[in-house]
Amino acid sequence: MLNRCVEIRAESAYGCSMSPDLIQLLITCASIGLLLWAAVHDLRTYEIPDWISIALAALGLVALFARGAAWGEIGLVVGCAAATFAGLAVLFFLGWMGGGDVKLISATMIAVGAGGLLPFAFYMALAGAVLCLALIAARRLTPAKAVAPAPAWIKALLDRKAGVPYAVAICAGGIAALAGLGQ
Repeated sequence: MLNRCVEIRAESAYGCSMSPDLIQLLITCASIGLLLWAAVHDLRTYEIPDWISIALAALGLVALFARGAAWGEIGLVVGCAAATFAGLAVLFFLGWMGGGDVKLISATMIAVGAGGLLPFAFYMALAGAVLCLALIAARRLTPAKAVAPAPAWIKALLDRKAGVPYAVAICAGGIAALAGLGQ
């Protein structure tokens, strides 16, 4: 294990150090922040900036190394993320899924680690179903008069021809997996 060879310590100006548990907590909080940022950005613009997925994947790798994950676990997580990326890229090229969603799902898989892969998939799918049903209902039941004075992003969200800001579901699944639900 990596942490047997190298003990991770971050010394401050006051001589305090951070334990590996604190480092994991900070990485988890930063990952949740990135997921929330992606969800809000997707809701407002139907886009997910690439830097969010890159930062999330990088944090996931740092977390794996910081807790001393075995090379097999790291390979499993990265391999699953790469295979998922390849499979979802096909859906992107068919026009069934956004490119940002593909990247964010793969990055989130790295962030949640091996123990969080199945809970992430389950909670993302569950949140995605709820999100789609809520959008269908809102788009059918909201009168045009009520939408007219709304901000542009609300109008876009309630447009019946618009897609689904799936980063919301990815965020929910990622947070559930990072929180340890289902593990």
